[in-house]
Amino acid sequence: MPKEFHVFVVEDDQVYSSILCNTLDEMRPYLADRGIALHYTTFYSGEEAIFELRNDPDLILLDHHLYNDGLEAGDGLEILRKVKVYNPNLSVVVVSGDNDPEVEAALLDSGASHFLPKNAETPARMLEILLQLNQLDSKE
Repeated sequence: MPKEFHVFVVEDDQVYSSILCNTLDEMRPYLADRGIALHYTTFYSGEEAIFELRNDPDLILLDHHLYNDGLEAGDGLEILRKVKVYNPNLSVVVVSGDNDPEVEAALLDSGASHFLPKNAETPARMLEILLQLNQLDSKE
């Protein structure tokens, strides 16, 4: 029986959210061959995702800058901190167009498991992270 693996995709930009979801869809057959049944839920705000944490995702892909109606509604660092209060062991990968090393360090220091810049390498890195997390889970 495949291991269920649920990802929350938290991205306010619908175009980039679609890119992330398409990437996850493309990974499904590869992961299925390794006994992993990948599922995901998309959220366009961090607060929506926080509300749904009771559904126990295995991973959160979190945009660093979240906007609603053109106004910053809560950055990824704020959402990351709330997630870590709820479940300190939940893996959170922050995806960002911001390549500032200080921002990356602050996110990692606050509990992000990984920081991924939005670029052409993001899909390959996402697959590496998913496989790594599932290897860690199988050792428990």
